[in-house]
Amino acid sequence: MFTRVCGPQTNFSVVAYTASELHMAMLGLFCDGETMVRLPNMIVAMMTRDSVKNAFALGITATQILKFLKMHAHPSVLTDPSEPILPSNVEDQVWLWDRERKRIKSDLCFKLQCIGTAQYEQVLAYSRKLGGLLFKLEERQLVFVKFAAAEKIVQFRAKLEQQAAQQGKAVQRQSSYN
Repeated sequence: MFTRVCGPQTNFSVVAYTASELHMAMLGLFCDGETMVRLPNMIVAMMTRDSVKNAFALGITATQILKFLKMHAHPSVLTDPSEPILPSNVEDQVWLWDRERKRIKSDLCFKLQCIGTAQYEQVLAYSRKLGGLLFKLEERQLVFVKFAAAEKIVQFRAKLEQQAAQQGKAVQRQSSYN
């Protein structure tokens, strides 16, 4: 049986009254191993952003961490049902760390530099049509597209440049006849 955890405290320190190697290893999944201090029948450790994010990388969820801490709370913490078992700042912070890893999505992309507003608008429209547009910078005429759609969009831009070059030659020929 897991001897009770008294914590985490509002400063993210976790005190566990146990001598078990297994329980120490369980706390080590979401507490910083470098800050872990083992005393006779007691372990003191710190929950840090990195240690909790490492737990997430191992497949441990915020719900599991918080449930573990609540299930093994010291009996003195459980005496007043009107008081939360865990400090609200700790619970909120674990949820924020969980959301932090989910808010950023990484995609392979391809950056296209367009020449002129007309080409930029056409490449932008074609990228949207293919569903490949990720991001645009209008002031620099840059278009970032999904890597999977990049080949078609690059070919489209090359075709536009070819057409522009042919039109430029036609204009030069007309002016040389005058």
